[in-house]
Amino acid sequence: MFVATNPGFVGAPVTRALVTIVVCLPVFVSLLELQPYFGLQMVPFITAYHQWWRLLTWQEVYVNQSEIIFASLALYNLRIVERLLGSRQFLSYVLVVLMYTSIFVPLISAFIGILPFVSIPYIPSGPTALIFSLLVQYRELVPVAYKFKFLLSSTSDSVTEVTLTDKIFLSLCVLQLTWTKYWGSIIIAFTGWTVGVLLDLEILPGKGWRVPLFFRFDSRREAERIEAVSEEEETDTAFQRPLTRQIIDTFR
Repeated sequence: MFVATNPGFVGAPVTRALVTIVVCLPVFVSLLELQPYFGLQMVPFITAYHQWWRLLTWQEVYVNQSEIIFASLALYNLRIVERLLGSRQFLSYVLVVLMYTSIFVPLISAFIGILPFVSIPYIPSGPTALIFSLLVQYRELVPVAYKFKFLLSSTSDSVTEVTLTDKIFLSLCVLQLTWTKYWGSIIIAFTGWTVGVLLDLEILPGKGWRVPLFFRFDSRREAERIEAVSEEEETDTAFQRPLTRQIIDTFR
């Protein structure tokens, strides 16, 4: 698998909701032909048309099929972050990241537009910034399960190879989201990663904030699920599976 953890959404209700939104919401948007209303470009949508609501909605839905596939696959494999943090802390982190990226991405886009001979990039819709911020938490919280060597070239005198870890598969999956809309996607990915790093270093405030308790979290049931997941993860690490088996298990 991309991530060495128990399959399914056990102990990860917030991640399950995110994947459901990423997969299902584009269907309704496509049926209603609302795709043009979710992108963001300062000129003319904000400056001329005064469509201020785009500042809040541009992260809600993907309109490209490849983005939906890679984003849902990435979020599914990032469910281990919610299991490690807990659902309440994970939801709090998601909301904080969405708030910061909703502010910083338009500001960076507008700043780039001020530069001479540079046009303001189109910001594609979708929670790409959130996924890159979660990737920062994944890098910090999840240890390396295994390493392997990739042979680049081989001669009679020398062998050129590079050592990779199991995290390379998820990283390549997430990187696919940066190539869909060129500079706009790169700006979103860079902003999301930067926000995640700054929150992790506590340079940006909000890391310790938690959603109010009126969001219901069954702590007892969640603790039981996390305990069960931990036991299964220990069993998985005790018996190392072949790489082909791990890839097949991803699509179960």
